[in-house]
Amino acid sequence: MRTNSYPVVAAGAVAVAVALLQIAVYQWCEIGSLKRELRLMSTAKEIADDQISELSTAFERVCSERDSVAVKNFVHGVVEAINRPDHFKSVWHDGYNQGVRTFKYATGEEGEDLNR
Repeated sequence: MRTNSYPVVAAGAVAVAVALLQIAVYQWCEIGSLKRELRLMSTAKEIADDQISELSTAFERVCSERDSVAVKNFVHGVVEAINRPDHFKSVWHDGYNQGVRTFKYATGEEGEDLNR
């Protein structure tokens, strides 16, 4: 006796076809999701690169301004020291004496008063 296996084979074929279709749809969705994620990541990288570039430029500008001010103050101080040597000696000695007092205070040494 021969059984009719056509409905079983047809049902199996339909099940395999549906499974393959679901796998294809899943892969298509995953590829779309990965493309969107890649686009977002590249956009974020571009934004980060732009911000880094802007911050670097701003930092360089601030540093160059500070350096120019420091050089200007240094030159002004040298010219002032040349023009007023007595004032320079007084300021230098006051600074030296303050440094000695600070050192003695920090090390706990007692000594003569240098404020004279």
